[in-house]
Amino acid sequence: MAWSELFRDSVCAKLEIHDSDEKEKPFYRDLTDDDFLKIKLCLSRLLNWQMWKAPKGNEIDASLAGNKSYLKDWFKNKGLTTGFIMGAPE
Repeated sequence: MAWSELFRDSVCAKLEIHDSDEKEKPFYRDLTDDDFLKIKLCLSRLLNWQMWKAPKGNEIDASLAGNKSYLKDWFKNKGLTTGFIMGAPE
């Protein structure tokens, strides 16, 4: 759940969705090819985040079992932020 919120927030920012009601359902709209490209780039950054490739037994394994707010803080401390997903350097 924690990473999906980061992804949604990143997509909303890239698609310039600022209304809180619209942010709840960012994909319930007509999307252009340019929108899909922005979403694809965000998804690519998320899926290629370095910690997903960490060796088995790494700290991410224990962290993923934690609660959502702890996990969101852990992601932030390790560099997985909406800014990173949107394309900012690590």
